Amino acid sequence: MRRGKGKVVGRWLRMIGLCLMSFIVSHYLSFNSIEKSLLLGKQTSMVFAQSEAVSSCANISEPLTEEESRWARTAWAYFVNNYQPDTGFINSANDFPSATTWDMGNYLMALNAVRWLNLIDQGDFDARLNKFLETISSMRLFEDSLPHKVYSTISTEFVDYGNNPVPGGIGWSALDIGRLLASFHLLRTCHPQYADWIESIVSRWDVERIIQNDRLYGAGVSRNGQTLLVQEGRLGYEQYSARGFQLWGYEAPMALSFEPFNLVEIYGVQIPADTRDFQRTNGNNYVVSESYILDGLEFGFLGTQMQEYARNILEVQRRRYLATGQLTAVTEDNVLTEDKDPNVPSFLYNSIYANGNAWVTITEENQQYPRWRTVSTKAALGLHYLFPQSEYGQQLRAFAGGMMSPDGGGFYAGRFEEDGTNNIILTANTNGLILEMLYYKARGDRPLLRNSMVSTSRGNPEGIKIMTDYPSPVAVAGAIGGTADVEPIAVVEGDFGGSCHPINGIGSDEETRQIAQRAWNYFESHYEPSTGLVRDRTDVPATSLWGMGDYLMALQAAESLDIISPEIFDDRVRMFLGALQQLPLFAGELPHRGYNVRTLQPVDYANNTLSGIGNGWSGLDIGRLLIALHDLKSCYPRYTQSIDSTLLHWSYLRVIQDQKVHSAIALKTENQNLTRVYPNNFIGYQEIAEKGFQLWGFDINNSNRQYRKIDVEGISLPIAPQTSINNTLPENNRLISSPLLQYGLYFGLDTPLKPYLEGVLKAEHQRYQRTGRLSASDTSLVTNAPHVIHSTIIGDNNQPWAVLSDQNPLSPDQRIVSSASAFAYYALFPNDDYARQLRMAIKDAYDNNRGYSEGIREINGEKVNGFSAKTNSLILQSLLYHLSDQQSTFVNNFNLDSPWWNAIRERKQGSGLPRTPRPRIIDN
Repeated sequence: MRRGKGKVVGRWLRMIGLCLMSFIVSHYLSFNSIEKSLLLGKQTSMVFAQSEAVSSCANISEPLTEEESRWARTAWAYFVNNYQPDTGFINSANDFPSATTWDMGNYLMALNAVRWLNLIDQGDFDARLNKFLETISSMRLFEDSLPHKVYSTISTEFVDYGNNPVPGGIGWSALDIGRLLASFHLLRTCHPQYADWIESIVSRWDVERIIQNDRLYGAGVSRNGQTLLVQEGRLGYEQYSARGFQLWGYEAPMALSFEPFNLVEIYGVQIPADTRDFQRTNGNNYVVSESYILDGLEFGFLGTQMQEYARNILEVQRRRYLATGQLTAVTEDNVLTEDKDPNVPSFLYNSIYANGNAWVTITEENQQYPRWRTVSTKAALGLHYLFPQSEYGQQLRAFAGGMMSPDGGGFYAGRFEEDGTNNIILTANTNGLILEMLYYKARGDRPLLRNSMVSTSRGNPEGIKIMTDYPSPVAVAGAIGGTADVEPIAVVEGDFGGSCHPINGIGSDEETRQIAQRAWNYFESHYEPSTGLVRDRTDVPATSLWGMGDYLMALQAAESLDIISPEIFDDRVRMFLGALQQLPLFAGELPHRGYNVRTLQPVDYANNTLSGIGNGWSGLDIGRLLIALHDLKSCYPRYTQSIDSTLLHWSYLRVIQDQKVHSAIALKTENQNLTRVYPNNFIGYQEIAEKGFQLWGFDINNSNRQYRKIDVEGISLPIAPQTSINNTLPENNRLISSPLLQYGLYFGLDTPLKPYLEGVLKAEHQRYQRTGRLSASDTSLVTNAPHVIHSTIIGDNNQPWAVLSDQNPLSPDQRIVSSASAFAYYALFPNDDYARQLRMAIKDAYDNNRGYSEGIREINGEKVNGFSAKTNSLILQSLLYHLSDQQSTFVNNFNLDSPWWNAIRERKQGSGLPRTPRPRIIDN
């Protein structure tokens, strides 16, 4: 089973001499300073010539970007923080002093990577590797033959996976030893001064015990203490590990073969799956991403069969995303919830397929835990780096880049699909693999271990199994999971524009830049590249017209703040305007209330597909979008033709009546579908919408509007009269601060709404002084039920400080301090002590990937699990307002010779266009 001529006496004599030298070197290093270690490294390099292989290891042809360098430092911080100086070992998980043989390999791969990436110097590298090799040279082996499955990183004693001492041991893992052998080979290749020492370590092992009948065998221990050999490995890891043994001359041809396997078809993509499933063998045949990622990084997907299977592993996960809206990158991971729930399994296999089922999350005992299925950080980045041209891989990269722990101590394992909370475990596996990926990229995508010693895997499938619950691409394309075919508008040459918001140098304010980048990350991670749209909230793949306006305003703020380049801005805007042209209209007149961000099909606010004609349009949302489109074409004239052309295809006959903004709702009766049009009456929101229509010339007269007043905390505040729609659907008259704050940011404080803005801030401050609870009111979109929380100033039936869902009153303990309102208060009133206090309280309520949360709980300051475009857009606008010397985001610039105004001038009014070709801005 082993290649070569055997163990000859001459080789042993040479090894003994070199081991003695290594022993002397290691002990010299152990008892002297890093400076002496560095000196020895230099002396050693004089003895061992730099080979061609070493030059290849050191050749960094594609240096890391600034972002990637930060990722590398963060991943390496895990190993710095979890280093055990007495043994040189690394904890497998954060503050968990235990290490598997597999994770020893992870550490060595990471150590090699950071040396060539120049994150550590030669002295640090030598000190760490010498201590590790010294310990592994002398540590106890299971039955004096092979490395044990798990060791204490403090004492090197045998432990189980729970880090409990097991004097007799629990056996060895063939797969884990294969991983360690692969890392040892990389070290002896890239650092030949350690080759003989490493070879002497491996020579202690009785590797022949692992390979039986041309397959790999692990060992377990029965209850009566008997050692039991068990065939180990299923398709994926079995072939990867077999290549690790090949690097050391050990052949296991049956383990190298794909057989026995079937092809399993999911979403029309065929992936290989081992036929030795749990039901037949008591072993899982899970198909996960990591084994393919390792094979690609280290061996380069040898052979066309492996290359095809690897591409399909990416493609099937991409198609799940298209079909469900759920970003998908699955593999096995340790698990730790944010509340550290002890009842959650500590390790799970998030599988594409396992034991007859697709998309299951299982334990080693095949128990299913769908609640904890995870988008894996290491899988996301690995798929990106192996397929860098994939647009889906770019989305995965954007997700993974936001998974760094807030303290910079490493990358989290991932994010739970069900509730969007983070899997906060920090592990050597995740962080080691990330460093290995970054080294692979820096080498110019050259595999780390590819050479003539390893063989291609081959095999013939026994059959094809079609998973009928996961339809083919044709069926998916016709359902909600398909994607619209959106083309961006053509590139328009000429002046880029964009000088509307001069700012006072964000580059000199690192904290502000960080806040802006965090807020923009929401729009990066929730961007749908097929349509150019962004979902309104993180848990629903849909957007409203109001949300589209939020996104456009965020785009303009991010470009003004230098968070994105003009080129990215232009790409995003042109794609957005292409989608805007394709939106189906309600009754052929105006856009629906909501759209699925992938298909552009009309949906309700919960992303349910609408039957019949739809559910109507919102005049408030359309008015808000009109503000964003006005600012866009005023600041960036190159988009004027596209914007005007789209808006001229809409009909405004019913949205503006009697100089008021109206909305439409579709009602179903027993016999027919009815459309009812009604005037809006929602303080703050209606003022924003009215301004939007006025900017485009519509005649809105709100000069005679009078709001009723109600005393709250001794402050007289406005409240709109409650109305009803068709005598059946009441429109609420709640007062919350966020729309008033939005109005202030858009149009400045020098407006008739200024007393209301000052009044709500004073009322929230007075409540804080009375109750000790911070208050910044808003409507918050949360991931868990009730999904929408209105933390009001005045609620239904004129109740002060009411907390409501869309249907029912809620407990006061569910009240939320809004991130958006807190930032906006501070932008508008920077000298107000309470506004400053709100901003300080909210500034850490963010997720690196999803942006700023909706806020914190009033009762305990806990970050709310909910993220939205509205919140992060308003934060970006607040920063822009603050940095531009409180200049409103409204752009008072009108090109009256544009297609829109020319159409009005030519009396093309059959679709309800304004009568006069000029804006009609009238304050109430």
